[in-house]
Amino acid sequence: MFQTVAANTLISAAARLFGGVLALVSIGIVTRSLGPGFFGEYSAILAFLYLFSIAADLGLYQYVLRESSRPGANERSLFSVTFSIRLAALSVILSIGVVAALVFVPLSPASRIGIPLAAVAFWLQSLVQLSMAPLQKRLKAYWAALAEIAGRVLQLGLSVIIAVLGGSVVLFLVALVASSFLQFAVHYRAVRQYLPFRLSFSLPVAKGIIRESLPIAIGLLFTLVYFRMDTVMLSFLRPPEDVGLYNLAYKMLEYLIFFPAMFVGLIMPRLSLEAVENLKAFRVTLQRLFEVIMFAAMPLMIGGFFLAPLLVEALGGKDFLQAVSPLRILLVAAALIFLGNVFGSAVIALGQQRRAVWAYGIGMVLNFGLNLIFIPRFSYVAAATSTVLTEFVVTFGLMCICARASGGYIRTMRVLYALAASIVMAIPFMFLGDISHKLGIFALIPYLIICPALYILSLRMFRGITQEHIDLLRAHAVR
Repeated sequence: MFQTVAANTLISAAARLFGGVLALVSIGIVTRSLGPGFFGEYSAILAFLYLFSIAADLGLYQYVLRESSRPGANERSLFSVTFSIRLAALSVILSIGVVAALVFVPLSPASRIGIPLAAVAFWLQSLVQLSMAPLQKRLKAYWAALAEIAGRVLQLGLSVIIAVLGGSVVLFLVALVASSFLQFAVHYRAVRQYLPFRLSFSLPVAKGIIRESLPIAIGLLFTLVYFRMDTVMLSFLRPPEDVGLYNLAYKMLEYLIFFPAMFVGLIMPRLSLEAVENLKAFRVTLQRLFEVIMFAAMPLMIGGFFLAPLLVEALGGKDFLQAVSPLRILLVAAALIFLGNVFGSAVIALGQQRRAVWAYGIGMVLNFGLNLIFIPRFSYVAAATSTVLTEFVVTFGLMCICARASGGYIRTMRVLYALAASIVMAIPFMFLGDISHKLGIFALIPYLIICPALYILSLRMFRGITQEHIDLLRAHAVR
């Protein structure tokens, strides 16, 4: 029953949606309790240490997902060694990150105590991410769903208690650590059930793994450095209030981009197998995957433009209304990140990760330059705009690499179907504006029910969805 991409996508999406609601409620509690200034410090700590957690990633998740799907792979041995490498890398690099944060991140004395706590949270979350690979290969998303919901419920409960007690940056980071530990415990139990791995280290094997995964790691590092660089640079170049406003909008982006990453991760084993055995089938799968992701990205971008004021008010209240502008800009970036997930995974499946490093490197340099020039004058609007421009350049570069390596170009005609259906979906926003004024944030409820239904109906009516898209969702696990 649960062994198809569609079932796992629905389980993961439902869990992420419910978990996302809980997380956004938690963020709403944190923002209201801390205010823009201290929420800016909370965000700066997480953004800075996130860079170090990515440096410790080493591309191992994508490497394991690809290699374990190849014929003849010894998955148990592979995962045991990669888990051990990740564990060691996290311990060393995050320790360096803690020292660097204490020296360089501008924080109040009370908030500095939270830096090692944030490092522990990232240590646990990184191990959770790696443990997703065996579960995704087996299409066992319900374990990840259980971990997601359990962690979010715990974080919300602790956040409520902390807010009642007065709230502080450190205490809210304690809640994050507790939530991360619970997620890790569930993931660890699940992976051990299907893959009884153990800590194992062999220097020759580790060298071989790192040699293959390093280009993935460099590309990922470039990607996530520029993904977080804007928040870090805002913390140095603008007051904490600006960081808090921007980070509220960015939280929405972070929750949204999980969905394409999750869906593409479920298709990744199939792409990896076809890239080796049948390149023509690979091109067909990639085309359908591109179209399915576009069907999700287009309404998100257009519908989000109209819902931005309501979303910001729901998350942060009246004090954060200036976050509407960066949120609208970042929704365009979200659509591009959706596509970047598709082509980034395809590049890895094709074994072209070394070429992709150039695209990611150009993106990082471009993002740094744009932020350095424009953030001092235009603050979070400049940060959001630079994210859009960077994602466009990187996604286009990855698409070109895929086309050259696979011998085929992506056809974009069906994007027009998604655009047409999204325009139809936007009609209630344009003609029912009075509802927003009368109901306030509660207007989200009818909009989030009516508009998605209208979009899906319109897309079906325009015949944008075909049997091939449905077959992709019905695909079973790669054995």
